[in-house]
Amino acid sequence: MSIHILGRTGPKSLPGKYRSSLNALKHGGYAKTKILPFEDEAEYNKLRRDVYRALQPGDIIQKNLANQIVDSLWRIERLELKFSFRVDEKIGELKPDMLAAMIDADERFVPFAPEYLLNPNHKIAKKDVHDAGVVVYQYEQFSKNAKGMSNYNGVWRQYPELFKSAHIWSERFLDIPFFMSHGKDLSIEWQNQPETVLKLLHKFAALMYFKSKFNQYKPKIRVMMASWLFLQKQQLRNSDHHDDFIMKERRVYQSLLDSYMKLRKSQDEHLMFLHRLKIQPEVVVLEDPEGNEMTDSDSESST
Repeated sequence: MSIHILGRTGPKSLPGKYRSSLNALKHGGYAKTKILPFEDEAEYNKLRRDVYRALQPGDIIQKNLANQIVDSLWRIERLELKFSFRVDEKIGELKPDMLAAMIDADERFVPFAPEYLLNPNHKIAKKDVHDAGVVVYQYEQFSKNAKGMSNYNGVWRQYPELFKSAHIWSERFLDIPFFMSHGKDLSIEWQNQPETVLKLLHKFAALMYFKSKFNQYKPKIRVMMASWLFLQKQQLRNSDHHDDFIMKERRVYQSLLDSYMKLRKSQDEHLMFLHRLKIQPEVVVLEDPEGNEMTDSDSESST
């Protein structure tokens, strides 16, 4: 038994040694193990059967090439799956405020971009779009006309949709209601905090802004998301070389397939030559992928 320089001997059981052999695994491109722990052996065997069915290997050399082709296809699928996972991670890194800036949304509202901005299939009813538009319009008027006021209780009635809608929206998270219980005046606490009222109304107006604009932003959102994803894919390829691994493995696969087809052609020509000379080839007994014996379909019993 070999001793580690730090005194550790490493795993002693066969399962432990197997697990430790995968410690440095990053993408599976150079993995010597055909089936990794997270992969489905049944899927690998299905691929092997499909390849055998397509190629119909007739002797031990063809069978060996067919097995190499199976392993190459399996590695290609492994690498492409790994890359697709990385792409999904990159999509998750795109934030609503990033996308809002990309579609040239009003910069005042960009920090409050809602999550549904990342879902172009999200639907907003026409009535909600209209009501949100009214709120945004009243907010713009309020912002122009109410600057510098120390108390907004005397002016909120000029902007009823803005204040009443903000009241309903804020009930979910405010400890002190925006309005008094009779609904005719702002709560005393809020009357004394005009700057806080402005911040609250600004955030609410931002959410209404995106709701009112979302349907017309959809085409631009799709374009920007596609462009961003394309750039991220390029970055992934440059940084992780996944595309290089995939292309290299595809070339290996194509080379193996070419070699297999040339071998089959050469052997077929040889059989035709023997047939013209009236010479029977020897019987070759093989095993199929399931381990059953089989006889070369082109061979007959020796006479």
